[in-house]
Amino acid sequence: MVMKLGKDVDRLELAKKALTTACKNITEHFTGKLDAISPLELSFKGLDSFGENVVFAPLDPENQETLKVLHTITNIVRTAFVSAGIESTVLKERFTPHLTVAKLSQLPRRKAFYKVKLKRKFYEDLVTKYHGSHKVFEIELLSMKLPPKNGYYHKFSSSNLLYLP
Repeated sequence: MVMKLGKDVDRLELAKKALTTACKNITEHFTGKLDAISPLELSFKGLDSFGENVVFAPLDPENQETLKVLHTITNIVRTAFVSAGIESTVLKERFTPHLTVAKLSQLPRRKAFYKVKLKRKFYEDLVTKYHGSHKVFEIELLSMKLPPKNGYYHKFSSSNLLYLP
């Protein structure tokens, strides 16, 4: 999910609190059903793209139960952020849970790179392949604007998926 925080430090603090609230609400919602999210295992199959700038592996469509759980978690997180006055793109766009494989916007802004595109023909033979799974234990509040640290987004905060104080 993408949240619009801007550069206001107070909004960042609101976002951190909203993240904690969301994880508390997730724990409350799944009380008695913790095996559904402890840990939440996401499997990825196939490749798709957002235009010609991002290639991603979508969730395996055969695992509908995990997809339902993830959509429930998404709604809980979105509600916590909206309640804190922070807008979410999930309200405007279709939520597409995925694992980003390649993203051109992270390349240095040099003239030569403006012509580079991730054409489907480059990854056509991987479109139907299984790409593995990942266990999710926490939700992170990341910046897509600040310079990455060690090849990963700048992390402001994180909270365990199950809020256990």
